Amino acid sequence: MKMTKKILGAAAAVAMVLGFASCDWSLSDVFQSKFGANIFTYTDGTDAECGNWTVKGENTNEDDYVRGMQFLSTKHSDLSGIVKIDTNDIGLPGPSGKSGGVIGLVIDGTKIKGDKETETPDKYNFLVIGVRCKDDQPEYYISYFANITEDSFPTYNFGAGYIGDNGKAHDITKNKFDPEVDTPYEIQLAGNGGFVDMLSVCRDKETGSMTVVIDVKEDSETGDYTIDFYDESQLKDGNAGLKTDANPFDTVTVEASKIGKEGPAQAKVGVYAGVYKGNGDDKDPVKLNGSLTIFDFTNAANVAE
Repeated sequence: MKMTKKILGAAAAVAMVLGFASCDWSLSDVFQSKFGANIFTYTDGTDAECGNWTVKGENTNEDDYVRGMQFLSTKHSDLSGIVKIDTNDIGLPGPSGKSGGVIGLVIDGTKIKGDKETETPDKYNFLVIGVRCKDDQPEYYISYFANITEDSFPTYNFGAGYIGDNGKAHDITKNKFDPEVDTPYEIQLAGNGGFVDMLSVCRDKETGSMTVVIDVKEDSETGDYTIDFYDESQLKDGNAGLKTDANPFDTVTVEASKIGKEGPAQAKVGVYAGVYKGNGDDKDPVKLNGSLTIFDFTNAANVAE
């Protein structure tokens, strides 16, 4: 049975808490757990950045996406990231102005340990903030996924979905966290399900690139998340974080109770990407090219699971 996340108490009191004005870690001292396809290449960031991931994935499979996700081993409550996506030469039918998939951040990642005696696998709960471009229209989605096993990471909707007899994909969704359910499901947290049109952000038609800044802050009293979206003009020079007077073009609040949090709690964060279904042609696969730069962590801690 899935357990809710507890408010930070004695464990947090003895944890090593770090506040980053800039970031001082590298892949060597922040181990990453990898799930699904390995489509990320990591490089250390500059003084103004925590780390950079180049995203490069291809897919010829006509039946499903290619997905990759990585958790950082340290736990955090806040973070910010810059997503860049190439919308040209992606192998999809139709004109350029689409991205070959989705890139984004993962927050609130927790692990439910399995039981070898009963052959119960480990399961994961996490919240995904993903962005894409569709026919020149930037879009985002925010969803919480519960009870996901490692072997389901590459499958349709992380296993919280199925392909019906009619050949169409169906999502298994709930309106809020349900501690009595131990099978996979999704809680769609933005819009009326699926993707939401962004109110700003344009792609550069000369370079084919689209840039979106995602900023996540946790309420220190309630544990609610505020997720702000910014365009590139709101970044300081050199991507050294957001300008002091930066204004988001869209904001989504995720209530802690809706995703099973009982208050502020540090949890794993990570990066995610998914490449759309292929066309069965090995010579012309669907491509996802982009990058993700994390430039801010706050309330980081090494907390035992």
